[in-house]
Amino acid sequence: MDNNNLIQLLLKDEMPSLSFFTDISSNVGPTAVAMANGNGGFIVIGVSDSKKIVGIVDVEKKIAELNGVLKRATPLLPFSISVQKIENVDVLVVIILEGGKKPYLIDGSFFV
Repeated sequence: MDNNNLIQLLLKDEMPSLSFFTDISSNVGPTAVAMANGNGGFIVIGVSDSKKIVGIVDVEKKIAELNGVLKRATPLLPFSISVQKIENVDVLVVIILEGGKKPYLIDGSFFV
């Protein structure tokens, strides 16, 4: 994903295939699982629901934390994480592919 694609995402409203988070919260895992159980989607971390770009600090730590959350899903989620710089701050973009091994669960719970 490049900055032009990120800007295009920021122009859209949240929907089942697009979610914004200011930080890694307890809802990131269930959101990712719901996307994999659906048609896939994008999670952007470092952007508020109102699309204010707040960025993230300590990128490597946040990527490790995010990997830990996403790897709790069973079966393993098809995802990738990239770091994008926008307005001089870093944001994480998670691409969740539609899963080929549905249903996906996280911590024993199913989300759609």
